Amino acid sequence: MKLQITLKKILLTVLLLTSAAGILSAQNNIFKVIRAGRLIDTENGKVLLNQMILIKNDTIKEVGSNIKIPEDATIIDLSDATVLPGLIDCHTHITMEIGDNYYDDTFRKSFVDYAILAPGYAKKNP
Repeated sequence: MKLQITLKKILLTVLLLTSAAGILSAQNNIFKVIRAGRLIDTENGKVLLNQMILIKNDTIKEVGSNIKIPEDATIIDLSDATVLPGLIDCHTHITMEIGDNYYDDTFRKSFVDYAILAPGYAKKNP
């Protein structure tokens, strides 16, 4: 009798672990599709019309006008917009930081002071 209960517990545990693994596996495959009215092809210098970009997790998997969209994909509709890949917003002012006395900072510090302070500001505000 005790052997039957233990066997049932083992089978139930295996079933639960298998189900959990399937759920975790499904959660790791997050799909997004961007529908782009116009896509700038920077390699060939062309504007492509009505393109789709398939993204799995954080990686672009496929680009084209007729790709298969996974059922659970989130669709981002930019069909009335132009998509330009590869731009990164790098605009920052690491040579300045708002302090207690703006006028002292503005009129008493030189470019050398700012050059010395900039690495510290960059580390402090990633």
